[in-house]
Amino acid sequence: MTSQKNPAAEQQTQRPQDSTTADTLSCQHKFLKILDSLDAIVYVADMQSYELLFVNRYTRKLFGEIEGAICWQSLQQGQTSPCPFCSNAKLIDGNGRPVGEYSWELCNTKNNHWYHMVDRAIEWGDGRIVRLEIATDISEAKLAHEALARRSRALEVLRKCNEALIRARSETDLLHDICRLVVEIGNYRLAWVGYAMHDQQKSVKPMAQFGDEDGFLASVQASWTDTLVGGRGPVGTAIATGKRVLLQDTASSAASCPWRDEAVKRGYGAALSLPLPVDQEIVGALTIYAANSIAFDAEEVLLLEELAHNLAYGLHSLRIQKIAECTQAELARSNEKLALLLDSLPIIPFTRTADKDFSFTYMSNVVEAITGYSPEQFLQTPRFWLEHLHPEDRARAVTGLDSLHKEENQQCECRFQVADGSYKWFASNLRAVRHPSGELRYIIGTWQDISEEKKLQLQSEQRLQQIIQADKLASLGQVVAGVAHEINNPNSFITYNMPLLEESWEAFSPIISEFSQRHPEKTAGNITFAEMAEEMGEIIAAIKTGSDRINTIVAKLKDFARLDEASPSKLVDINKVINDSLTIVGAQARKLVGNITVDLTEGLPPFYGHFQKLEQVVANLIMNASQAVLSKDKGAISIHSRYVKRLNAILIEVEDNGRGIPREAAGHIFDPFFTTNRDRGGTGLGLSVSYGLIQEHNGKIGVLSRPGLGTKFTIFLPVDRRQSPLDLHPTILCVDDDPLVLSLLQSFFVEVQKIPVEFMKNGQEVLSLLEEHPEIDLVLSDIAMPGINGWQLLKQIKEKFPLLPVILISGDPIEAQHLREDNPQPDHFMAKPLDFQVLITVINSLGRQQL
Repeated sequence: MTSQKNPAAEQQTQRPQDSTTADTLSCQHKFLKILDSLDAIVYVADMQSYELLFVNRYTRKLFGEIEGAICWQSLQQGQTSPCPFCSNAKLIDGNGRPVGEYSWELCNTKNNHWYHMVDRAIEWGDGRIVRLEIATDISEAKLAHEALARRSRALEVLRKCNEALIRARSETDLLHDICRLVVEIGNYRLAWVGYAMHDQQKSVKPMAQFGDEDGFLASVQASWTDTLVGGRGPVGTAIATGKRVLLQDTASSAASCPWRDEAVKRGYGAALSLPLPVDQEIVGALTIYAANSIAFDAEEVLLLEELAHNLAYGLHSLRIQKIAECTQAELARSNEKLALLLDSLPIIPFTRTADKDFSFTYMSNVVEAITGYSPEQFLQTPRFWLEHLHPEDRARAVTGLDSLHKEENQQCECRFQVADGSYKWFASNLRAVRHPSGELRYIIGTWQDISEEKKLQLQSEQRLQQIIQADKLASLGQVVAGVAHEINNPNSFITYNMPLLEESWEAFSPIISEFSQRHPEKTAGNITFAEMAEEMGEIIAAIKTGSDRINTIVAKLKDFARLDEASPSKLVDINKVINDSLTIVGAQARKLVGNITVDLTEGLPPFYGHFQKLEQVVANLIMNASQAVLSKDKGAISIHSRYVKRLNAILIEVEDNGRGIPREAAGHIFDPFFTTNRDRGGTGLGLSVSYGLIQEHNGKIGVLSRPGLGTKFTIFLPVDRRQSPLDLHPTILCVDDDPLVLSLLQSFFVEVQKIPVEFMKNGQEVLSLLEEHPEIDLVLSDIAMPGINGWQLLKQIKEKFPLLPVILISGDPIEAQHLREDNPQPDHFMAKPLDFQVLITVINSLGRQQL
């Protein structure tokens, strides 16, 4: 099809320049008319000077003729500089070119309306880059959204308050919970419940309140009488009329006249008072205050009215329960409440049949939160409960159930394996329900998780032993002081007269010798004078030795008896204490031990203590160690000092490779007069005195001994004597990357055998942890771990801590054959799955640290 020329079109293309300009102006005019027709704020502002280059009619209607003015001075209230929320920087890139739209919301400070803004950088007619903003008023949507939010909160308040009604067991608790929920969830300023008193003044007594009250209730003294000057106020009116009272603006409402000043002072913008009808009587009112005026819309008020009705019904229910006049319907409701209540308690209620399987007929939902198993698992599988009991507890638990055929109640404690594989301790309380004939109908009972109580029991027992030891020393100290005095007096007589006896014997000895030669047949006490002359010197020497020994014992008794002297008050350098102790006893110790190593950390913090007393303790430990060594050539003693930041304490460690302390004696080494070295002159007072001296410094003394391997004494001295006493307990460190093994070990040791356990999941930081946790006295480690295996860890531990027992465990029974000859032997090897009874036997045979 052949196109034809359009003369009009040709003429149009040949229009002069002024015709194009006219068209452009016409388009601009149309464009401006369009912008003026928009019900939205539209303006163009220079991005450098903030000058308004164009504003549409809607904007002029709101803000006046502001074209040519500065935007932040004209569009906002109280601005003294460009708005901090200005979008200019978000509309252009680093080169000053437009980057697209930016949408945001803002409340205008001049008219308090909310706007949705869409901003864009555009090129103005003169080439400038300017900001075009189109802002749509969304205040009504905001108000609608806020109203919806308020209604949602009110609905949530209603739901939560209904739950509180179900749980309530007294009016006081119920009223407090309702007020609290109204404020916390509903976001109101104050909620309170007042009861109508039938006194002469017809006063309103506040029964519960929650929120920003600030003495408001005492100041208004509400009443529901008609004689009040200015009217009853909303609370009194609601009680007197039985109808709700809504004040959307407390500052201007005449009905709030008695309360207005106090309400406005506390920022109460609106109030809603709801009557509480109970058994055809208005017993009081629930009053809610909001911070803003016009805060309650119609739907919100209806929801809160429903809340008040439910509260009134709850009060009614509580009262009829109290006087035992509830109907069958109320009884059903109470059963529902009880079920909900039981599900919220930390105990597990259940019922069981009386048949031979004692199958469950009811199991509370709480069981899932505590054990990880659903109630259905107990109900559908009769042996589920029994199979998850610890094997040692099954027979005892079944016997307890059987006994209910004759007994009324049965209580026991047993271990139950929960869903994560660990065991928890449960206290089981069972009660028999019988027919009138006495035959068992069914069993009701509860389980209560007492695992934490078991842990606390462990701590209690350990602290009790510490108290017993301290009390033993304190009581014995009083006796010792008197005994030392009584022994010292007669022994002093012997000591003072020994020189006279020796001199006398030296004078008489030649005479008796000469007499015995002339009269060999003469005797005295069945011995001849010759024999007397020969043995008397030895007898006198023995008496002198015995007297000196008594003096030594008396001196130690006095040391023991004076442990309650005044607290230390001088700064002590512990390294100097150790060096001075070695100066005193070092020469004597080196006669018995061939290798004494001293490793003292420099720069240890000084602390307040008694230098001589600590010197006495260190010297005593060094001598004990030297006397425990069996061979001088092979004997070794190491003495260390260091600081443990975690405890804020200085440690002194004295370790030997001697005979060790027998297992049966380990628990008594700090008891006065107990000694394993009596045949070598031991008095049994050295460690007791040392224990008391360390206690005097708020410290602890611990001992880890391995018979045949050696003994390590550790002294813990707090740097700051004002800090709490060191709470240390022997601890097992388990190193295993299998969470199930760790969970089983934790439940077994902590909850069953009462042994505190520390855990690590790999071997990388074990050595540094052992340095920071000197209370660890046994390491239980898996062999196969990431980063470092059990054999490597064993070697490192034994090199640094030769007395620390290490038990290796593995899922491969032949793993023990992989040990190289140059690697140290573990103290025991166990294959997985672990036999816990065997493990306990092994640990008990290895011994624990005494702290």
